[in-house]
Amino acid sequence: MFGWFKKKNNSTSDTYDGEGIFIKCEGCENYHRAPDLPDFDDALKAACAQLSESSQRLYETFKIRGHDGRWNVLPEEGTFYFTNSDGRRCFADFSLVGSWIEQTHSWMWGWGLPDTHITDANRKAPDLARAKGIENDWPCLTTAMLLLNDHEAWHLTEYAASLAQYPMVYRAKVNEKAWSFFAIDTPVWET
Repeated sequence: MFGWFKKKNNSTSDTYDGEGIFIKCEGCENYHRAPDLPDFDDALKAACAQLSESSQRLYETFKIRGHDGRWNVLPEEGTFYFTNSDGRRCFADFSLVGSWIEQTHSWMWGWGLPDTHITDANRKAPDLARAKGIENDWPCLTTAMLLLNDHEAWHLTEYAASLAQYPMVYRAKVNEKAWSFFAIDTPVWET
C-alpha cells in the first residue's frame, strides 16, 4: 500500500496522528480515518509519478526554484505569475486546488472555499477531482474539509492537476498559517 490509508480500529472517532487522510463525518462531526481504496491509491501513484517529473522539468526550464523569485496570482484573470531573481517573468493559467493549515493539518478543497477566495476560472482542477470522487465514491475528493499532512496535500494536488491536464504543481505560503496548493498549466515567458 502507498501509505495514505492505513487500517485502524473501528472506534467511533479517531485522533489525527499526522499520518493518512481523515474525513469529517457529517453524522457525528468527528474525523475518521479514510477508508482503504486501492483504486484511489493507484490513481494517486500514477498522478504523483507523472506530476513530479513534469513539475521538476518546468521548475528548471523557467528557473522557478529557489527563494530569490516571487509569485503572484490574478484570480480574476486566472493567471499565475512567477518573477525570477533576474526579473524575467513567466505566467500560466492555474487552479487553486486547496488550502492547508500546518498547525491543525486542515485541508479545504478549492471547490469548498468561499467565493471570496476563488473564482470559477480557478476551480477547474478541484472541480474535476470532486467529479471523479463522486463518480468513484472516493470520499477524500468529495469531502470539503480533511485532516492530512503536507505530503498528502501534495498528492491530492498532483491528482487534481493530472485530471485538469496541468503539468505543474506549486505551493505558496499565503500568511502565517496557511499554504495554498496550485495546479498550473505550462508557463510561457512574458514578452
